[in-house]
Amino acid sequence: MKVVLLVDVKGLGRAGDICEVKEGYATNYLIPNKIAILGSSENLAHASSQKRKISEDRAKNQREAMELLRSINNQSIVHKVANTRGSKLKSPIKDTEILNVVEKKTGKREGVTLKFSAKYHIKEIGKHVITFAVVSTKGFNFDKEVVGEFVLDVQS
Repeated sequence: MKVVLLVDVKGLGRAGDICEVKEGYATNYLIPNKIAILGSSENLAHASSQKRKISEDRAKNQREAMELLRSINNQSIVHKVANTRGSKLKSPIKDTEILNVVEKKTGKREGVTLKFSAKYHIKEIGKHVITFAVVSTKGFNFDKEVVGEFVLDVQS
């Protein structure tokens, strides 16, 4: 059965590609989960024009990812906190708060976000190395891995 992919699928193809898959895979997984649409003659004709648009969107998304990487990779980001007991924090700083701190510094970027290499629970004042990957929120896989690290300097 022919389908047109709406997002990148590892091992199958990229968004906009026309793929031949088993009928059960298409009808039970790809189409209901909005990963692909049926490869009807109308959809196949529309796919070529969509592929160009998807290619432009992918390139824009890749540029956003590289811009975000350049803005924070190997940088030191200061985060001031008020709730401390000496050098200990009253409540730990978690991934979502780290992401908010980065977005305040760099601005929120459309189509990309950070994915941290570990679950962070920062419990002390000081410098902490944060390792991350920039990932697409639009379902694209980047041509090359976009990874880096920065120092989160927690101060009271």
